[in-house]
Amino acid sequence: MTCLQSLPPETILQIAACSDLSFSCLRHLRLTCRGLAVYIAPLLYRKAVRDHAVLLRLVRNDQSDIILRVLKSQIRPDCVAPQHYLDSCLHDALLGGHLKAADVLFGNGAEPVFSIDVANRSEHRETRDWLQVHDATGLGSLALAARSRYHMTFWYKDFEPYTSEEEFWIYKKKAMKTILEKLRSHFGRDSDQYGLKISEAHYLRDEHEDEKKEPMLRHPKYARELDMALAEAATADGHSIELMDFLFGCGATVTCELTPQLAGHAWHNALNEEIPALFEAKVDLLLRHGVDPTSVWTWEGMRTPIQFFLRKLYRNFQYFEEPGAFTNKVFGYMEYLESRGCLRWPRSTLRSFVLSVGTVQINCIIDYPRAEEHDDMSTTSLIEDATDGRRELELIFKEPDPSLLPLRVALSNQIALKHFRDLVILPSPTFREWVDKESMSNAIQDLDRMFRTFSVSSPSVESTRAAEDQLSENHPGPEDESSS
Repeated sequence: MTCLQSLPPETILQIAACSDLSFSCLRHLRLTCRGLAVYIAPLLYRKAVRDHAVLLRLVRNDQSDIILRVLKSQIRPDCVAPQHYLDSCLHDALLGGHLKAADVLFGNGAEPVFSIDVANRSEHRETRDWLQVHDATGLGSLALAARSRYHMTFWYKDFEPYTSEEEFWIYKKKAMKTILEKLRSHFGRDSDQYGLKISEAHYLRDEHEDEKKEPMLRHPKYARELDMALAEAATADGHSIELMDFLFGCGATVTCELTPQLAGHAWHNALNEEIPALFEAKVDLLLRHGVDPTSVWTWEGMRTPIQFFLRKLYRNFQYFEEPGAFTNKVFGYMEYLESRGCLRWPRSTLRSFVLSVGTVQINCIIDYPRAEEHDDMSTTSLIEDATDGRRELELIFKEPDPSLLPLRVALSNQIALKHFRDLVILPSPTFREWVDKESMSNAIQDLDRMFRTFSVSSPSVESTRAAEDQLSENHPGPEDESSS
């Protein structure tokens, strides 16, 4: 090693270049001593430019500073990263939430890709070939960025690339603005190039744009990219409310008649939220923007909220051993949706589904509602309402599976309690009374704390929380009334 260090730098570089050493060999050679590191580093970066696996590893570690040095070391035309290397690394960065790396890649020639609904997902053939083999999501870059979750950047790693969720959201918003600019540039070209008829499009003006500026023609596929991103945004962490507000301001909608499955997907992701406070905020936001609360998209087709939650309870009791806290949380979700007019239980009395639990018999029946009680409803809606959730309840109560016994007891008690409250006109428990955070898993409690920490600096969440607190003061719960 002493002899190697004594050689002139030019000789060392010529030896390394002629020997065509691998990236790992160059890396070990660079680490041997400080003197060699100065001369080997440029060779190491140029080798990394042409090594796809090395670039992907740097992206997955979110080493944006090293990625920048690697890409700045390119020498045209001999030592340049192929375009599909950059595009695939960007795809991987957005998928994993490595947004610092994505920012560097955008600044050095990487291009976003479109969803699988677009015939050519990329303008580069090699990128399209790579996506066909390696992409299992079918999502475009905008939706991939929207679905990235802050906690996934550090929960399974030895380091935290972002100091807080606020910093993560800053980088995420910057990446999404860059993608939107590129999408607008792509779809805002001559409409004849894409076979776009005026009747198939409408004009969109971003709320952040100058009123004197001409609104851009909203290409239907551009609109779909926005709506897909909104659906994926409903799965994000504490910043998801800010993220959905941002996408709504850019033209996304949940009232899309042409693609109702996207609105149903957004509603599904909101209802599937595990953090109670975030569930409440997502539901309120989507309802304010006109989502159809009766259509929940699932892999089995469209479902109503009660069908969705009953099937969720059914599967949870089959696969998990201690689902008590989960059941209370789901009942709280259902009560909250019922209070917002989004969910209706089948008509019930205390006469049948007979359930024997030891010496106790709890009787419930699911009845059709009487037409005179609902004069404002059509016959079709009466039948749909009467059968809504009936099949799921029959599945739970009639399937001979002993693991479902606790769920049968819980559902019977819940239906009986609802019937009793209706008889004596008792107020329903508040959403927070239903949810016992202390009995939830540590992971869910950690996510809940993260959301509340983020919401402190979030104006929209703050205003929602203040309105809720004011409402609770004006309408005290049953315990407060009894104590007074």
